[in-house]
Amino acid sequence: SSLLQMTDESKDIISWKQTPYNRNMKYPDQLKFTTVVTDLLVRSKAEADIISRLEYYGVPYHYEEIQKIDNIPIAMDFTCLNLSTRQKIYWDHRGMLDNEAYIQKTLKCDTIFLNAGIVPWINLIVTTETKECPLDIQWVDIIIQHYLL
Repeated sequence: SSLLQMTDESKDIISWKQTPYNRNMKYPDQLKFTTVVTDLLVRSKAEADIISRLEYYGVPYHYEEIQKIDNIPIAMDFTCLNLSTRQKIYWDHRGMLDNEAYIQKTLKCDTIFLNAGIVPWINLIVTTETKECPLDIQWVDIIIQHYLL
């Protein structure tokens, strides 16, 4: 067999990554940060940084895929596929935890997530930042290595 032949597993990963999905298209004017992926714009520098690390490690993901959770449509920042287990892992980046309205929205989402069995550090990665404490890219690498490879 040729070294260039793809395994069934790698074909599955590529197929999942390329599968069309229902993406959040609200507020397109907020999609203004470029990423390492041609034609993929995101809403924050931190999301662009996370994408660069997911791409570096070859972790398949969908950006802002809308999930129906308790019949409520929620756009997860990232829906990732763990490379070893093929388990879906959601990634919610909380980039404005110094904003009161944002905190309230986040708490509502947490209740919905927990009621649906989406639990931080089991099947939900949560990263956070404030103006004074930006996302640490080394921490992102550690998270990816531990939860997604």
